[in-house]
Amino acid sequence: FFLRIRRPPRSTQSRSSAASDVYKRQLLFPPESRRKLSEESIVSATTTKSSEMIRYRKSLKPTSDMLKSLNLKFGSNEVTFTVKSDIRGEQSVNANIYLWKPNTKIVISDIDGTITKSDVLGQIMPIVGKDWSHKGVTSLFTNIAKNGYQILYLTARAIGQSTQTKNFLKTLSQGKNVLPPGPLILSPDRLLHSFKREVIYRKPYIFKIAALK
Repeated sequence: FFLRIRRPPRSTQSRSSAASDVYKRQLLFPPESRRKLSEESIVSATTTKSSEMIRYRKSLKPTSDMLKSLNLKFGSNEVTFTVKSDIRGEQSVNANIYLWKPNTKIVISDIDGTITKSDVLGQIMPIVGKDWSHKGVTSLFTNIAKNGYQILYLTARAIGQSTQTKNFLKTLSQGKNVLPPGPLILSPDRLLHSFKREVIYRKPYIFKIAALK
């Protein structure tokens, strides 16, 4: 199925906005009864009644009603975000939404320096076809999964590296073992900012702590 969203004007996109932004619908009374929202925060508005308007505000968190409308099943659910552009036409991005039971046992794992041997080379070496992962890491994660745990991968890499990172996790194999599938959380920041935080400032925990909250 398709989850269709509206892209805001270019001027409204902050540096921290991710491709997976969801637009939350809210009912707002006319400007005379409530403080007027700035035009930049409004994606579109449609008059429904003389006393009501529907406006769209950008949000990173979908509402409970939005999630219910997706009819998610336990496990992995594939969704597609689609936007339209006058220049490039219709563009789509695929993603997965994981639905787990409340009593699910979860192991959260970093990637760089945990699955890979180091932060910098762990990102560069797979691009040139070199394996820079710890020996036995796939066997360890496979045994964790066999004991009833789900794996959540958390990294401070930029959202722009999502395809590269997903391919790395999917294709990493050591002998007969591969990494168990699981959701991947990346930083919504741009590549340069994320790289500086991870490699230069050595403070990737700033994003990770905020993401886990």
